[in-house]
Amino acid sequence: MKDSVARDLAANLSSMSIEQLMEVSAASILKSPEKPYQAAAAIHVITQEDIRRSGMTSIPELLRMVPGMDVAREDATTWSISARGFTNQSADKMLVLIDGRRVYDPLIAGVFWDAQDVPVYDIAQIEVIRGPGSSLWGADAVNGVINIITKSARETQGVVVDAGGGSLDGGVVSAQYGARIGARTHFRVFGKYNGQRLFTPDAGSQQTMPGISTVRSGFRLDSELTGQDSLTVEADIYSGTIGRFFLHDGLTMTRDGADVLTRWTHRLKNGSEATLQVYWDRSNRTVYDASFLRNTIDVDLQHQFTLAEHHNIVWGIRADYTDDRSMNSATSGFDPPQLGLKIFDAFIQDEIPLAGNRFQLVAGSKIEHNDYTGVEWQPNIRFAWTPDERQTVWTAVSRGVVVPSRSNRAGYLNLPPTILEPGSLPISIAYKGSSAFTSQNLLAYEAGYRNAIRQNLSIDFAAFYNNYRHLYTAEPGVPYLGDGPDLFLVVPFIADNKMRGASYGLELSATGSLSTDGR
Repeated sequence: MKDSVARDLAANLSSMSIEQLMEVSAASILKSPEKPYQAAAAIHVITQEDIRRSGMTSIPELLRMVPGMDVAREDATTWSISARGFTNQSADKMLVLIDGRRVYDPLIAGVFWDAQDVPVYDIAQIEVIRGPGSSLWGADAVNGVINIITKSARETQGVVVDAGGGSLDGGVVSAQYGARIGARTHFRVFGKYNGQRLFTPDAGSQQTMPGISTVRSGFRLDSELTGQDSLTVEADIYSGTIGRFFLHDGLTMTRDGADVLTRWTHRLKNGSEATLQVYWDRSNRTVYDASFLRNTIDVDLQHQFTLAEHHNIVWGIRADYTDDRSMNSATSGFDPPQLGLKIFDAFIQDEIPLAGNRFQLVAGSKIEHNDYTGVEWQPNIRFAWTPDERQTVWTAVSRGVVVPSRSNRAGYLNLPPTILEPGSLPISIAYKGSSAFTSQNLLAYEAGYRNAIRQNLSIDFAAFYNNYRHLYTAEPGVPYLGDGPDLFLVVPFIADNKMRGASYGLELSATGSLSTDGR
């Protein structure tokens, strides 16, 4: 992707007017730089200047600035983040990427936000699409895409030391050093410690335990190999503990992980561009009294070119392999405890400008094959009308799917027996996945309007209607007596797809700026 263009444009935003801010590029719609005000989608860009002025220190907090996003903090370590409904800890309908690397975890069908601790001063911009992005990004980009783009190493030269703390957040310390190797290569290395206190379960509780404690380090290297070739290499490694309350008891869970990403971009003489990206991601954590290890390798090839002067075509293929292993316990785990999953997909999308670029038609689809449900088809068609340089009217129809996670298909969770009433039989809730669990489907209809009313005032309006089928449900099974020294009743719940529904809404946001120069 041409993310360097977006970073260059985001470098000096403090003095920009609304009109200039509308020129900032976003790569999430067409996998190529595009002006958000022209995009046929509900898109919002958090710029580098927005991040600097906010004073916020984490990605979930920054996402609270996005109109239409649902961001809820469940405790000191857990966030629920989504758009257009279905906000929960799993958030299986929101795809999150960091520099093109998917941080969506197939074990839980969601994001472990405690592990996404990118130093905010290294973020160039955050692009958020509300609505389906499945035709480009694939399954799980159903309700939206969060694309986090960090600065190139060339933009982070020198030394940065940052420290802070408080009565709630504990202490945060980070240090970074960037330098140049020769005339064409730049790099940076960083280290960070983050310690947070844990929320107590209620105001009167005297129970205390460690909150979150994480040590993270990493590096990034950017090199212009030739006039047509560039290379980016990134790596992170982290380790720490999380304290959490569970059924009035305290748990201290460990987690560690690492990732390495390499992206090579080749620019051809005819203006087209090819990108090859390979990354490896490892995650290892304990949940309750079990441990889960996941390794993912992902290879992604993309090519963008212009055909017959009127077709901006982007196509690509991807292969993804995930191997996971669990050390099961009586409380939680997977059956089978070890599994390898493969994903193959291909996409093509065509942007067609009409009538001197006043009209824009975007059509495409992704075809994806996974080991759970076989072939999934995710088409998309979008239309935008730009009557002048200040206004855009757009509409879209898209289909998206959420493929089953390991938890949906093979996970189990057995809660300890609890006495609900004195003298009654203790009851244990037992959740179990199902091998029959299938994909959740969405057919989405969207429309929107943008207008830069004045140089320092703009509005953005979007309406949507989402029709869902085969949504996740937990169906009650036949209760039975549990094994153990004491008699108790087990109430089972089994994963299924017995719900359908619809969500609809209106989103309206206005952006304004105050200036002292009379504009």
